[in-house]
Amino acid sequence: MNEFGPPTLPPAGWYPDPYQPTRQRWWDGREWSDSYAPASTDTLPEVGDLIGGGFRRMSRRWRALATIGVITGVPAAVLPALMFSTAFDDLEIVDGEVLGWTDDRVGPLVVLGIIVILAGLLSAIAAPLLMLDDHDVEAPLGWPPNSDDARTTPSEMRAGWRAIVRALAVVPRLLGWSMVLVLAAMIPILVLVAVAAAAGAVVIVLFLAMVPLFVWLWVKFSFLAVSVIDRRGMPFGRSWDVSRGQFWAVLGRLLLVALIGFGVGLALNMVGTIGRGGGATTEAFEFDPTQSSSFNASLGGLVDASPLGLVVGAITAVISAVVITGMSSAVSARLYRTRNPRNAG
Repeated sequence: MNEFGPPTLPPAGWYPDPYQPTRQRWWDGREWSDSYAPASTDTLPEVGDLIGGGFRRMSRRWRALATIGVITGVPAAVLPALMFSTAFDDLEIVDGEVLGWTDDRVGPLVVLGIIVILAGLLSAIAAPLLMLDDHDVEAPLGWPPNSDDARTTPSEMRAGWRAIVRALAVVPRLLGWSMVLVLAAMIPILVLVAVAAAAGAVVIVLFLAMVPLFVWLWVKFSFLAVSVIDRRGMPFGRSWDVSRGQFWAVLGRLLLVALIGFGVGLALNMVGTIGRGGGATTEAFEFDPTQSSSFNASLGGLVDASPLGLVVGAITAVISAVVITGMSSAVSARLYRTRNPRNAG
């Protein structure tokens, strides 16, 4: 190394402006640009900008999202069909009695179940991680130049894999906070059950009166998962703050994203069902309404585990990981960052 050579310049990125350190300015690797990071405000993005930006970010990172879908989404979608097909293929219900079950099926079912749950968790964590990072490094006005050209397929595949590896470290934290939330929710649920048992028909009126409370809690805790994924520490306050002073605006945006996700998911399910030729059949079910114990069924017919069904299910899982999970994660990341900037305490 030549110690008398020219000094090594810092890589391109956002740095404190040397003339005004309170703001971030883009350094292109050689000199300062005239591009400045937007100041963090509590103003929510407009609906069109939010949804359009979510789809743009999803389409820009589709290869990384597809990698996540292949590694985690496909096992979560395909293994349950194989699991149930293997366990129940030769089981029958005859006159209300299950025939053919053996205890040696329990072990493989438990192992496969753990794999499916872990794959689902990694899928749910890796996509928000990727989108949070993408949101944090995105420069306005197209900076840095030609940034999209640098995203090659191999680099995007590596980005998806790194998101999964990072998600592994988040799983214990997410499970822990989920248990805290479940335990906290059990108290009002038990109170409602007790009141319902004592009030009888009044429970319907009580339930309707509780609907606004449930909606309010849903908005307040919609960003709990992304809060846990973002960083350590108490996540409830960070999720709560997103809708502070702008409850209805956040509610409307969440409902719109949920509606889009529902529509896309419904379309994917319809296409998948048509592609599988209708899925599982009900031909193996027999029922005589005149006799209460005459229900007979072959349990292997409950799940479609044909090769075509598995292939269609895998393709649907990847598309869902890109379109639904990718877009919703991008929107959640942007809304969450309005009140929780990167590296904030």
